[in-house]
Amino acid sequence: MKISTILLAGLAVSCAVPAIAETVSVPVSFAGLDLTSARGKAVLDIRISHAVQAICGKPDFRDLKAMAIANKCTNLTMAATQPRVAIAIASAQQSVQVAAVN
Repeated sequence: MKISTILLAGLAVSCAVPAIAETVSVPVSFAGLDLTSARGKAVLDIRISHAVQAICGKPDFRDLKAMAIANKCTNLTMAATQPRVAIAIASAQQSVQVAAVN
């Protein structure tokens, strides 16, 4: 069983995909990104995509079994990151609103 983990702002996200018995962690930083802007969110999405690819791999398209495993890993890992991303974006938006009030 392959356990994939993306560390997003110090929080770990894990997914289990049956196949290989290993745990892989990749940190994803959003330091310096403006998550209240479309550009900042897009850059974070790219960083997460790169981390997911590093975890799940990109097998040869001719190996259908490996492609299925990688696709399942990718889908589960991307879905698992979404709550953390939503929290990071909400926190950034809240910080901007608090700064505007002060």
